[in-house]
Amino acid sequence: MTLRRARNAIATLLGAVALSACATAGSVPPGTLRSAGLSIDELLLVRQHTRVLAVAASARRVFMLSDHGLALYDRTFERWEPPSSALQADLERELFVGGFGVSRGVVLSADPFEDAVWIGVPGAVVQVRTTSPQRPDVRRIAIAGTPEVIAFARGDAGRVLVRASGQWTELSRAGFASPIAGGVSTESLLLPAQLEAVYREHPALRGQLAFVLREPGSSVPPRADAAVVAGTLSPDQPSEVWIGTRNDGVWRVDANFMQATQLSYGVLDEDVGALALAADGVWAAGQGRTGRSGLTAVGASLQSYEWVGSDGGTDGLLPGLSTRALAVRGDRAWVGTDRGLMRLSTSITERTARGASRSRQWGAPQGLPDERVLAVVPRATGAWVGTARGLAFVHDDVTAGSSALPVSGAVQSMGLAGSAVYALALAEDVLFVGTDRGLYAVSGSAPDADDPSLAATDARLVLGNTGRVMAAAWSDSVVLVATSNGAYLLRRPRSLAEVSPLDASVRRDSVALLARTDLAALGPIVAAAVDDRTVWLAGPRGVWARPRAGGTARLLPASGGPDTDFTALVIDGRWAWVGTHAGLIRVARAPDGGLP
Repeated sequence: MTLRRARNAIATLLGAVALSACATAGSVPPGTLRSAGLSIDELLLVRQHTRVLAVAASARRVFMLSDHGLALYDRTFERWEPPSSALQADLERELFVGGFGVSRGVVLSADPFEDAVWIGVPGAVVQVRTTSPQRPDVRRIAIAGTPEVIAFARGDAGRVLVRASGQWTELSRAGFASPIAGGVSTESLLLPAQLEAVYREHPALRGQLAFVLREPGSSVPPRADAAVVAGTLSPDQPSEVWIGTRNDGVWRVDANFMQATQLSYGVLDEDVGALALAADGVWAAGQGRTGRSGLTAVGASLQSYEWVGSDGGTDGLLPGLSTRALAVRGDRAWVGTDRGLMRLSTSITERTARGASRSRQWGAPQGLPDERVLAVVPRATGAWVGTARGLAFVHDDVTAGSSALPVSGAVQSMGLAGSAVYALALAEDVLFVGTDRGLYAVSGSAPDADDPSLAATDARLVLGNTGRVMAAAWSDSVVLVATSNGAYLLRRPRSLAEVSPLDASVRRDSVALLARTDLAALGPIVAAAVDDRTVWLAGPRGVWARPRAGGTARLLPASGGPDTDFTALVIDGRWAWVGTHAGLIRVARAPDGGLP
């Protein structure tokens, strides 16, 4: 994604939530309102910040400028500040005046006298006061030329000096620029420590950084595309170095002990293909079309991030894979792609252990009915896998000495041969299987080696003649089913013995949520979620939520080009997490559990 396309994606995503609460006739399903304009705290967009342009450090913060905006790291509490919609919008307005973009050349300098950072771009210097990152003070000062250095006068907090195209200019904090006749003695200035200053202070880093910038104990060679592009020193700890890379984010380096810690920020791949809830936040799987691939664990506060598969070795998802499904159980992540199923370890200890079996992959040669994996549900010893041509169970872990299980890695075909399995939902011991022929139920227990492969007739029909089942979810007493012809809330069978076809009694045993014509506002359903408060549905063109107890449903429209299409959805008690081609959105849930 180019910088200008990224800028347009941000504008359309943020503009989508500023729509009127008045529904336009025919534009939303009956009884639905467009979600009102959301505040900066109710909707936040997490972008990809792997490509660093510049880095600067003050006594309190580290500032990272990437091609997707400015990020702030709190050195005291060792965590990132949450993304700020207000800061992003202000920077978009100020940095793109006259068509200039930050990628054309940028200088970043942390202010030693106040909580602020100065950004130099062709024709201007932008001052960003960050005392309140969610409500920043951004000011643009026009100058002549392209800034090369932004410095500060020793002992004089009021003077900021900029050298641009060989000419020095003095800037006032009130926003005025005054060219300086003659030269300026650099001995009277506090100059920002840039990458060359890092190398002068720590000569050993010049040839060793590529080997230092790895997880401790990792045997994976340095990434070829993670070149060092920026660096700075901490003003109060000269041995503490901050390094910005071309495609691997920011690292904190202890130059004395030659050790580095990656400070992951944002999603590893902003083209989100699938989501799964984490203990405190969400996991996001990228599509691999933005230069990186892998998983990102995003903390609920948007202040902590972890990248899995970021070292470019065999742990990473292969570039170009289309991610269809994601499920996480314990320290294992199961990723369904258009070229098979992958299992990755989310444990840092296991990922950095030499010789550890850190990832695994299954495809048609290993026994999957089809390499296009559309859904996955993990169990203690493996995973249920829905493919484009049937259902399977993959055996992964084997208890030592057990003869009841097949060898580790074996794949058992579990029936529904030839049917596309779009959705899986495991409710206690019943596995609901959404296919192109309807919704089925099978035993959710992991099969053993002595069980014959299930035939299609062994799967019990729950709901048929309603089109393809695109998504399914469950909560307490209900099953949410989204098909190509409508969306339904069904009474949940507690066991296979309670399962009976609902073709003739669908009105009595279910609630019709949306009809086929109503789904046009969302597009083909990509995800469904339900809890004890609310029903959620997501399609490329919108997210729809309705309280289960009745009341007004609300629609959050994507309202933009393909970059802003919604791709995935999960919910927890406080937030709804929405995947797009331009990043991950966190939306605050209203008191009734739905959209604000």
